[in-house]
Amino acid sequence: MSVQLANIIDVIDAAYPPWLAQDWDSVGLVCGDPIETVETVTVAVDATAAVLTEVPDRGLLLAHHPLLLRGVDTVAASTAKGALVHHMIRTGRALFTAHTNADAASPGVSDALADALGLTVEIDERLAEYDRDMEHYIPIEQIAAEFPEELARLAKGHLPSTVDETAFLARINAGIRDLVGAGDHEDTVAVFSHGGVINGLLHTILGTQKILCFNVDYAGVTRLLSSREGNLYVAAVNGTEHVWDLLPRNSRW
Repeated sequence: MSVQLANIIDVIDAAYPPWLAQDWDSVGLVCGDPIETVETVTVAVDATAAVLTEVPDRGLLLAHHPLLLRGVDTVAASTAKGALVHHMIRTGRALFTAHTNADAASPGVSDALADALGLTVEIDERLAEYDRDMEHYIPIEQIAAEFPEELARLAKGHLPSTVDETAFLARINAGIRDLVGAGDHEDTVAVFSHGGVINGLLHTILGTQKILCFNVDYAGVTRLLSSREGNLYVAAVNGTEHVWDLLPRNSRW
């Protein structure tokens, strides 16, 4: 069965919207012509030479990790990644990447990982980001171009003017307090949330002057400790040791 690549892309983008991807990420069609047809879809974590041997001619490889993440100035066939691109073009194969957008989607990669590990995922709407009620996500570049006054608010540590800061802080703190109260003292609970939520909690615990004070990287780990009396303390902020080499600012090392 042959299906136009553009139709498959529409399905993937609906499941894993590109706007969910982190600013530093590279997602979407890497190699292939949307108007051409493909006959198979192979799913893999990485686009490697070994994986490509499993992809039939005129097939689509849907990879999680980007083949071309950082700046590229050559795809010469004499390079490892260039050789893959040339081989895909010659054999009519296509490559599409769904990375952090697939991580953030619901359901997405994170749900599949939790299922594989036997973890129960519970969604607490009180820990949703401050922009959850917006009609759609607005990239920071668009905010800078079209709403400079809102960018200035963010730079000063405030939430957007359309957000009730007091209500937001009350919501997320009630959620985390109830989460702490429902567990045993020795429990370790993993909470996945966005940077605004983390900043809001840190602001409350540390008593910072601004709400948005801390840089929070994608996959950064912030650790909170709870006393037996229910008091919260900050043990670590934005730990990135496990993804250090993936952060763009560290690519020069």
